[in-house]
Amino acid sequence: MRRRTLLVATCHCLGANGAARALGADAAVVLMPQGRARMLQRFTAAGGPLERHTARPGAWYALLYLPMLDPQAPRQLLLWSTERGHELRLFALDAAPDDAPTVLHPLPLDSETSGVGRPPRLSSRFMLPAASTAPAIYVLVEQWSIGGQQPAPLWVQLLAQRAPQRATAPWWASRDAGDTHPAGATAPPSPLAQQQSASGARPHEVPIFNLPAAPDSGAWR
Repeated sequence: MRRRTLLVATCHCLGANGAARALGADAAVVLMPQGRARMLQRFTAAGGPLERHTARPGAWYALLYLPMLDPQAPRQLLLWSTERGHELRLFALDAAPDDAPTVLHPLPLDSETSGVGRPPRLSSRFMLPAASTAPAIYVLVEQWSIGGQQPAPLWVQLLAQRAPQRATAPWWASRDAGDTHPAGATAPPSPLAQQQSASGARPHEVPIFNLPAAPDSGAWR
């Protein structure tokens, strides 16, 4: 209950009126799981505090705030643009760039085929470690082009998925040495095939275990 109350309070603070710093917490766009897609229209050119993290010439940035109340429930972040021409990268942070984050972790991106002539839709699946107490994470969205042109608006949406369940042991894991091969069953996969299957099914784990306290407050940023 305490974590949920703090999360709600944080969301209200992020959406409060007033001048937002370039990429401080008050500039973050809050994405609620299973909520409607939102359009990112304002991107900040590389410079300032961003130079300590990922800034490169021609890059533009926006900041997201993603609730993560259940660390074992994977999240899927969807992103799609109206135009081509920019390379997209994502970074998970434990605080806004202006607040000196201690974790800056790249997120994987998968491309999904779109209609003819349309930019592909991108997707990133991730989760927090089981021991994490972080109620949320920040995600820095980077759009880059060689010419440094300002990017087109970007649509973003956050989906919540069920926590992975422990899989039932396959027949070959428990059968006795004297058992015969079950009729119609396939041979057990090779160790390499098992590893590839497991890595493909498990969401990427983001190494954020908590959010740093804001100065002189003792509360999460």
